Amino acid sequence: MRMLKEITDISFKDEVLNSKIPFLLLFKSQWCPNCKRLMPIVDELSSEYKDKIDMGIYDVVNNRNIAVDYAVLTVPTVLVFKAAKLMEQLNGFMSKDGLKAKIDNLL
Repeated sequence: MRMLKEITDISFKDEVLNSKIPFLLLFKSQWCPNCKRLMPIVDELSSEYKDKIDMGIYDVVNNRNIAVDYAVLTVPTVLVFKAAKLMEQLNGFMSKDGLKAKIDNLL
């Protein structure tokens, strides 16, 4: 398994918007049970899709600006960016197969 990049308000532009490949960003918090269930799935997929899509996590407790900018109102939320544009917003828990299908459609 790969380590997911921790994205902050400061690193968002460089890491996500300037990424040469699509970027999946998981918005989460420590107190969220569905976030805890989704984290290992995203971590597994980051290894499976290595070099095709980059993935990271954004803690909404320690950072808020990007969540506000993209109207993230619930966690977990997954945003997928491609060429600095928001391509997909997925709210709530998703199974590995469901998330994989969404990623495949975007690649």
